Amino acid sequence: AVFTDIGDAWVDGERDRDLKIDGGIGVQNADANLRIDLARRLDDRDPAVILSGRIQRMF
Repeated sequence: AVFTDIGDAWVDGERDRDLKIDGGIGVQNADANLRIDLARRLDDRDPAVILSGRIQRMF
């Protein structure tokens, strides 16, 4: 799967809404019990790629 995520978190009264953008690819097994994602920020010059994994269903 190919994915993208856009968002930010802030506290009440904070006016700077600097949205962050990332994207990546992910694979999972047929039962959706194992998933591996590779992602990187798309709004920054940082070339770091993040590897994340999950070993159970989300919900």
